[in-house]
Amino acid sequence: MSEVATTAADIVEQFDGHVDLKQEAVERDLEEYTEKKVPLEEAERSVRNDLQDEHDISWAGLNGGGSLASILIETLLGVYSGLEQYPTQ
Repeated sequence: MSEVATTAADIVEQFDGHVDLKQEAVERDLEEYTEKKVPLEEAERSVRNDLQDEHDISWAGLNGGGSLASILIETLLGVYSGLEQYPTQ
């Protein structure tokens, strides 16, 4: 399997459950970029971003995570609760 095909399969897998993508179509999108001498990694980012915009899918929603705000709050609460073990004067 070529690098483009492997990358397309990864993208299709990541969007599975959100959008019904055909690997061949994703490969064509990637090849449009790489034919213009865009590095595959950048083509991958561009295709992912294009698909997210086209289907109105957030990065957090795509990765099954919460919003950035909820992640920051959980992180801050975790840090704050960890500080309780250190006595103050």
